[in-house]
Amino acid sequence: MSLHTFASETIKTWIMKNKTHTILLLLALFCASAVSLDVMAQDYLEPDSIFISNDERGGNLKEYYNGLKQHLFPEEWSIGYLSVPSFFSEYGIFLIWDSNGPMLVYNRFNGKYWYSISELDKKETQITITSDTIRMTTEEADRLTVIITDAIEQAVKPEGLGRLGCDGTNYYFMLPDKMAKIWSPRKDSECEKLIKVFEDLRKQFPSEQRRTHEILMYIRHNIGRLGMGYSTTLGNTPITSDIGPLSGKYLSLDLMIRRFYIGTEISFPNKSVLITDDFYYDSKEDYNWRKGEEIERFGVAIKAGFSFIERKTFRMTGFIGYNKSFINQDTDKLDNKDKPITSEIGIRRIQAGLFADFRLYSFYLGTINGIELSAGFYASRDIMKSLEPSYSLNASISLLLTFDPDF
Repeated sequence: MSLHTFASETIKTWIMKNKTHTILLLLALFCASAVSLDVMAQDYLEPDSIFISNDERGGNLKEYYNGLKQHLFPEEWSIGYLSVPSFFSEYGIFLIWDSNGPMLVYNRFNGKYWYSISELDKKETQITITSDTIRMTTEEADRLTVIITDAIEQAVKPEGLGRLGCDGTNYYFMLPDKMAKIWSPRKDSECEKLIKVFEDLRKQFPSEQRRTHEILMYIRHNIGRLGMGYSTTLGNTPITSDIGPLSGKYLSLDLMIRRFYIGTEISFPNKSVLITDDFYYDSKEDYNWRKGEEIERFGVAIKAGFSFIERKTFRMTGFIGYNKSFINQDTDKLDNKDKPITSEIGIRRIQAGLFADFRLYSFYLGTINGIELSAGFYASRDIMKSLEPSYSLNASISLLLTFDPDF
């Protein structure tokens, strides 16, 4: 049976039985349907045996290879994948079988792993391993085994030294009795597609998801937020001499790019009352806006800022913003009007201030990774046509879901 057929059947099986954390694995196996590992220059797996025999190769690095095998490999496994980067932690993914069926085991060094275990011992550095597991069905395990077996079977011994380099990653694909490797394959090559199968698998382990999200939470790299908030004017300060303080709800959508922030708020609506007579006469509707009657403001604010304090669960950001809005008055019971009257006089608000974000709770559901509370304090200058500008202090509070990119 072809890899394409195997991958197609896998998709059907996983849709029916695994609708949560295995979605990316499903997509990864689909990508593997294209893996045929054609023999091309610098685009094929090379046979190797460094981890499955008493190979005497390695020289000064022999102890290093033995250390990898000692700390990352389970006692018994049926297929294995090992990633050995030049400057980052090594990790492996292995398929094992126990009394409950097949299971994927993910082992990773915590922190950077040096070139030999003995050097670590000399520096009195403790070796710690992150280990995690996810279950598979027998059918899924068989299909994954076929993919890696076919890839290893097609490995070709290179002429000369093969594909080498100084900085990059060595990838090892293993069966108990045979294995193959590739160093940093070319982009979009068949070997890269095979690697992507296992790299997408890696993202499914809860420990790896937590690690990724913790990094993102710390550096605030491309984090989106969506939530609801409430804002109000402090000190009962009117936004103009004619309109009282505004308070109301808003929908917030933000994007945090490292320390930079850009966001938008849609108010719906902010409410206030007229505090002077004859604020506005609508000649078309033949209607005078009335003192003491409630008005509603609708509008969109755009804000941008920079976080000058960044912590794992706390952020302080300075921002400036611009708000363009319009107001209307509900006239259902006034002057026999059957619809709200919208003023032709818009409100333009320039604002500047600070907001503080607090991480309330972290979880990992796809790209949704937590809940944040954001509290803001800002000054604003409101401008309306033919009216004097006014100044006010304002406060806001919002609750937001946070989103991380998938990479």
